[in-house]
Amino acid sequence: MHFLSSSFEESDQHSGFGWLGLTCKYMFKGSVSDSGISVESISSLSGAHKIIETSDILLAIDNIPIGDDGTVLLRNERVDFRHLVSVKKPYENILIKLLREGEVRECNVTLKPVQKHYIPPSYYIFGGFVFVPFTHAYIDDAEIHEDCTDHFLYKTESMVKELDTGEQLVMISVVYDNHDVNQDFRRLEALMVHKVNGVEVKNLKHLIELVEGSCTEHLRLDLQDGEVAVLHYESAKEATVGILKRYNIFFSKSENLRGSD
Repeated sequence: MHFLSSSFEESDQHSGFGWLGLTCKYMFKGSVSDSGISVESISSLSGAHKIIETSDILLAIDNIPIGDDGTVLLRNERVDFRHLVSVKKPYENILIKLLREGEVRECNVTLKPVQKHYIPPSYYIFGGFVFVPFTHAYIDDAEIHEDCTDHFLYKTESMVKELDTGEQLVMISVVYDNHDVNQDFRRLEALMVHKVNGVEVKNLKHLIELVEGSCTEHLRLDLQDGEVAVLHYESAKEATVGILKRYNIFFSKSENLRGSD
């Protein structure tokens, strides 16, 4: 999710971010192996459109193998494979190795820029979870599977109509890996957050207040479809600093939410 790149906040140049435009399924089975990840959908606006196909297995980017948990090994630690894209600029090429119908292939994909109408979103990061309000820009950036988009929009927009003034739907946009605090939680991406520690979430600012005001040992997130995430609060708080550094993100909150922090 390139809106979190530090260069965005530093330069505010919307054209400064490359975008791959893929949605992938991870095949992690308990121990990481470099067997790759499966492509579920490709945006028609992506440079990968008509080059990469659904059900292709991504094996490597720029000759760096991709693990079946969606991570790559950099400087003796595993990070999300999307980091390899985030350090690229628009119109730069990336070399992708993939497996298609039993045959290993290589192809060059030219990264497209983030759309110029793109507006820097509100966001909050805690324990690797990136929380954002639901917007149409979020739908585009989240690269939701094309087959699910109409149903997703209908469901969420119906909920938006029921909101009172000042309320928002809050989503988990991305889960940045930290095996100490959020292992196996990447499956929760693109789900709405209903409650924090049993309290209904009114909007993103309210979620931040609930998280940062928590006095419990564990932080419980009640999510869409009955999903639940439980984080050890102090461990998640400490891990946030390392996650921001690893992904070159200056702040845990978007500028409009930082206030006097």
